[in-house]
Amino acid sequence: MINNEFTCGALDIAIIGMSGYFVGADSVSQWWKALLSGKELTQPKLGKNDNGEPWVNLHSMIASPYDFDAAFFNIPPGEAILMDPQHRVFLECCYNAIEHAGYIPEQVKRVGVYASTYANSYLIDRVYPYLKKSQDNRYLQIQIGNEKDYLSSFVSYKLGFNGPAVNVQTACSSSLMAAYLACDGLLTFQTDMALAGGVTLGFLQENGYSPVGDNLMSQTGHCAAFNADSTGTVYSSGVGVVVLKRLEDALRDKDTIYTVIKGGAANNDGSRRAGFVVPSVDGQAEVIKMALNAAEVSPKDISMIETHGTGTPLGDEIELEALHKVFAPECAPHSIQICSVKANIGHLGVASGVASLIKTSLSLYFKNIPPQINLNCKHKKLLQPDTPFYISEFITPMSPEKKQIVAVSSFGLGGTNVHLILQNWAIEKNEDIQRKDHYIFPFSAKSDSSLKRLLKVYCEVLVDYQEEDIARIAYTLTERRTHFSYRCAIVAQSLAQLRDKLMAKQNNTNLFTSFKEQRKIVFLFPGYDQALEQSMTYLMMNQPSLKQHHDQFSATVDLFWHRETWTQSLNQFIYQVSLSEWLIEQGIKPNEILGNKEGEITAQFILQAITLEEAILQLKNLSSNHQHSSLIDDGFREILFDMVFSQEVVMLEVGSFSEFGSLYHQNIDWLGQELFFTVLSEPMPKDIYPLLATLWQSGVISTLPKWGTTRTIGLPSYQFDRIRYEIQTNGDSENSTLPLSYASVEDFVRKMWCTLLGIDNYSEEETIFEYGANSLYIISFVNRCNHIYKTSLTAADIYAKPCIKEHTAYIAECVDAVLSFNEREQK
Repeated sequence: MINNEFTCGALDIAIIGMSGYFVGADSVSQWWKALLSGKELTQPKLGKNDNGEPWVNLHSMIASPYDFDAAFFNIPPGEAILMDPQHRVFLECCYNAIEHAGYIPEQVKRVGVYASTYANSYLIDRVYPYLKKSQDNRYLQIQIGNEKDYLSSFVSYKLGFNGPAVNVQTACSSSLMAAYLACDGLLTFQTDMALAGGVTLGFLQENGYSPVGDNLMSQTGHCAAFNADSTGTVYSSGVGVVVLKRLEDALRDKDTIYTVIKGGAANNDGSRRAGFVVPSVDGQAEVIKMALNAAEVSPKDISMIETHGTGTPLGDEIELEALHKVFAPECAPHSIQICSVKANIGHLGVASGVASLIKTSLSLYFKNIPPQINLNCKHKKLLQPDTPFYISEFITPMSPEKKQIVAVSSFGLGGTNVHLILQNWAIEKNEDIQRKDHYIFPFSAKSDSSLKRLLKVYCEVLVDYQEEDIARIAYTLTERRTHFSYRCAIVAQSLAQLRDKLMAKQNNTNLFTSFKEQRKIVFLFPGYDQALEQSMTYLMMNQPSLKQHHDQFSATVDLFWHRETWTQSLNQFIYQVSLSEWLIEQGIKPNEILGNKEGEITAQFILQAITLEEAILQLKNLSSNHQHSSLIDDGFREILFDMVFSQEVVMLEVGSFSEFGSLYHQNIDWLGQELFFTVLSEPMPKDIYPLLATLWQSGVISTLPKWGTTRTIGLPSYQFDRIRYEIQTNGDSENSTLPLSYASVEDFVRKMWCTLLGIDNYSEEETIFEYGANSLYIISFVNRCNHIYKTSLTAADIYAKPCIKEHTAYIAECVDAVLSFNEREQK
């Protein structure tokens, strides 16, 4: 009987993050929703091909398989187009997975990569013909970008990981074997974190298949696992990666724990089978028993099994026989639910195991088992009254209070079998974090188009989160994400408000700020700040560290000037000094400090040009028959104007809105530029989050307030700026330049103009001006083109060829010229 106490064992491994692209789903969250709704994502339809022969049309390919964000990973276009698309998409998926786990690649080193990839038809169909025609001699580069040997090590190289980089190839069980080996690497301390997964892009069946002549293929196009009428499997494409960590380390680091791997096993059928491609009952039963023993659980402890379940009559028959052999002697009738995700997405080959692992992990985490589809007539073994197994066509809820122990199987063609035992983990309640009135939510990307897509994704998924998650969301975005150069920071007090502000950003042309380095911060101290005392009083009530600065400095001043006789000027001085010290503590460090009238005394003191005693003496002298003045003399005005127009500066009025704010609004050349901010912009501020958000977005400060220790939460990952890189098959050109140009550039131009102009489509015969383009859009377009393709395009080139078709062709010529030059240099 299961002990419902959740304990951390020394051999327990946690899954703390994941990522995947599947047919009909661009993310794991989309995929999970589709599974819960019982969708058959392959959408098969029977028909006929051009010759009138039977044909199965289905969706068997992920969206845009040739697209890749080469610029993000600093891979030249000429190299990217030669790479196996499977290598490219797997690299992106690995980055998303580590980010989903709440880790920044540059900050973690002892990470292992265990990966699998399918046969590379791109090398045979596209790269080899190109090599023969072009005489391109970059054989080593082509080998690195295409051979299975380099899949894991290339990920480690690009992401900076120092753990084992292991390629795992055991046919259909490859990616689950990768997870099993990753567990071993963690338990033997070869690595502190591991990525495990696989990728299959089956281009040969991208447009469907003939149901004639292949006994493994479904005659109907449906994968109907454990259905009495099943006629075969359906091959499909996808990629999946999980992030693994020792459970004790995951608990220490407050990671999100989706599931716990309690143990596992692997073996091979050997000669215990009728033929090489025929599974073995004894081999499968043996690996299941070995896994149960490794996890120290009995068969009757298992409540659900995600099976291999391919839908082939022989395969399903043998798997059910092996399962009965292990579980029937000890388990009650209909006590174990069996499932197969292949009915929803088809057979992903080497990536099928990790797909099953991700589905099972999510089932345990969300406490719902998706329905099994394509069940017209259950397999005869499941109709026996004493069978321990059952299949449900409905969502099966799992008890939130009880420990659930489940299993995942993956059996490879060739006889290599893998079986893992998983357990749910008690979902910890959100810590008793003091509720804040506002939170800063920082978003960033390497391009404006990527950032825009990221905000759109958050708009869509925030409805799936609870209000109690708000602090974890803010923490994860602030401290567990890389902060790139294109930025957008939003201050909100609730998830609903955050979503509203994100939606408003979609219609704002000035969405983001490109990070500007070398911007100087200038503290400006007003001479007369009438509202400072009131604003500081409210702020200190909510910011204990600011009050501490004020109290300590006030006590020091009291040694030189008795508190009973303090003047308004002295109080202002104390507030200004305290506020500036606190701002510096928040990471806002000035490069220059200036002051007007009494404010100049504050500036001189902070610069340590005068002592406290000297500052107090000057303030006493000013207080004798002194009328407060907020006027800025002409000389000081000239200093400010020279500063604005001669260097990149951000001026902060340290206090409430005063004479510097008035000067800013009087100068039309300054308005709209992110160069002036009032620190206390509200009369009763509780924090300065709006200011911090703006300064971070502008790149003026690099960090935001720390949250202390709290748990991460799984959030949408980076939205890559993916461009098509595909060697065309219909080119008859005899020249030796890589045929990248038009197909890729056309895709780039379409995506960029649609994103920038906020349109869904356009006519190539029209000019960009007819769709609302202006100089800012053109500059953004040109900069992105030069960044991706290493061209030297100018805005003048686009103005000279405003017709979309014309400048697309021109850019293609420029790209070909760059590639030809690079090829000659490498030769």
